[in-house]
Amino acid sequence: MQKYTVHALDREEEKSYHGMNLWLIQQGTSPLIDRIRRCLLAEHQEIQIKSVPHQYTIELFNRCEESGAILLTLDGWKDVHPSLVTIPVDWEYTIPYGILYTGYQAVCNFLGEQYKKQPGKRATIAKL
Repeated sequence: MQKYTVHALDREEEKSYHGMNLWLIQQGTSPLIDRIRRCLLAEHQEIQIKSVPHQYTIELFNRCEESGAILLTLDGWKDVHPSLVTIPVDWEYTIPYGILYTGYQAVCNFLGEQYKKQPGKRATIAKL
């Protein structure tokens, strides 16, 4: 699980985000982002939330930089734009990741062995 670089704002942090524009992927794309959106709308009405397309593009990162908005992203995007900085925050949200593969038997065998090493974990393996 990848931890989001966002967190439930404490009182001091809440004040520093008031009036800011926070960009979140469009509603209905991710149940987790929808939960974060609902929390922010309920508890931090002073933060302006804008929906953006669910696929990040260089154009989106450029618009974010030009407008001074805050974009909710995963750590994997931290080096995508030279003028943007990723600041980790400590929210209690995590997002699952998966492996997409072509279905080669060797890959399937490898993944099966990895999940055997993880007691209590559930795996869904789907071939392309």
